[in-house]
Amino acid sequence: MKRVFLALVPFALPLHAQEKHPPLHRLTWDEYAATLAHWRKTCPKAAALETRGMSGRNMPVFLLKITDPAVKTTDKQACLVTTLHSGPERTGTTGAMAFAEWCLSDDPLAVETRKRQIVLIMPCVNPLAMSHTDRFRNEHGVDPYTGGGRVGKIWDVKSLTIRQPEQAPELAAMLFVIDEYQPEVHADLHGTGLQEYAPDQPGPRVEHRQNTHRSQRRERGRLFIAVARDA
Repeated sequence: MKRVFLALVPFALPLHAQEKHPPLHRLTWDEYAATLAHWRKTCPKAAALETRGMSGRNMPVFLLKITDPAVKTTDKQACLVTTLHSGPERTGTTGAMAFAEWCLSDDPLAVETRKRQIVLIMPCVNPLAMSHTDRFRNEHGVDPYTGGGRVGKIWDVKSLTIRQPEQAPELAAMLFVIDEYQPEVHADLHGTGLQEYAPDQPGPRVEHRQNTHRSQRRERGRLFIAVARDA
């Protein structure tokens, strides 16, 4: 099996270039939580909202379950969508939210999807990072994506368990979902944000269109190069 490895180089635009455009709106925690609650209220049959763990500052790690309850669970596939790099890669979260909105729509393909699949969406695995830090690690210094802690990895590779789950509640929450549903498909969404900037570079930590567009172009370009080399 061929593998593709991507390495992104940090890049910062000068502040004077950023100031040419107004800051982009950043999804707030209140907006995020309220949107999930709205879907649960307006689509009570198709959408279920669960708290599967607690991140830093007692922020819930949510799971949004979307499916058609009129069809037997045994006749469905399970599809898990996670955002292990979100918080800081904020477009991973907004992309997962856009996908959830489509899954709950009246689009014929979305209706068919709900009949055939149990769609499990964890739009923000690291809410502390999205709302407060813009960094990959949680309050215990663990990166939920890599499993790296302050000293080495927290994974026990032989048993596929976390040595100290209390240090990585975000990762433990995702693993509980995987163990429960055994999904046939798992898609982990990445994205763009301010994570590549040093703490003193972005000033008030706002995003501008130049940040996002440059980061997107850089990722797409490197992806095309990597795929071409792997072909």
